[in-house]
Amino acid sequence: MKTSLKKLVRWLYERLNWQVPISGFESQSRESTESDEIGKRLTEVLFAVHSYPQALQSDYARKEDTYIAAAASLGYITNITHDGYISRQWRITSIGLRYLEENL
Repeated sequence: MKTSLKKLVRWLYERLNWQVPISGFESQSRESTESDEIGKRLTEVLFAVHSYPQALQSDYARKEDTYIAAAASLGYITNITHDGYISRQWRITSIGLRYLEENL
């Protein structure tokens, strides 16, 4: 089941304690179960990337494209290696590891 982009953006803004500037977001009610589900799925994606680096265009990355995009936007995963080279795999960052530790 895909999470709508609108729900994910609301979750990201809530997590970062930002005010939502986009009209239409603030009028919808928030349910804690919805937020919990998004956080759980993001944690699962980070765990999968940490356990086995996923190729940028793998079936898994395509299936979880919304969460991969969110994780990359938040700096939780990257395709840049520790020595500065661009790779073809998603890798977890130190920020992503910290998120995993807090949420597992």
